[in-house]
Amino acid sequence: MSAPAPGEPGFEAWLDQVRRSIDLRIDEDGRWWHEGEPFVNQRLRDYFDGNLDVHPESGEPILRVGDKWCYVRVDDTAFFVDRFKIEGERLLAVLNTRGRWPVPGDGFVIHGERAYVTLAPHRRARLTRRAWHQLGEWLEEGPEGVQVAVAGRRWPVRLEG
Repeated sequence: MSAPAPGEPGFEAWLDQVRRSIDLRIDEDGRWWHEGEPFVNQRLRDYFDGNLDVHPESGEPILRVGDKWCYVRVDDTAFFVDRFKIEGERLLAVLNTRGRWPVPGDGFVIHGERAYVTLAPHRRARLTRRAWHQLGEWLEEGPEGVQVAVAGRRWPVRLEG
């Protein structure tokens, strides 16, 4: 049976199935996998990291290559904070995508042994070891709990689970 043509009944469902059938996965440490094998080419990993996005309707992680895209399975999250950058009174999270996102006032979360920052809806990023160590230099404990104190501001850190 051939695929329906664009505009024909069933085309969108068929296309969604194709986009979901591509076996791309990001493991809990941010490593890319295809059909059970890890990516070994660093340039390809960097390219894929730089083209990660979220589906505008479902919020699911997707990979864009030109005008094409497919869904990506993730073991934890698709986004990872490589480091933080201070710009004036703003704290920016520099992600594996090479994007820089301002950290919102309520963005930091520690869940078990992992630290995350929620940057926007469907953009929860896990801190890499490098970012976690950098953040550790700014952690303070006070009467209101643990906070990140840097750039003349304070960000509360929520504890989950």
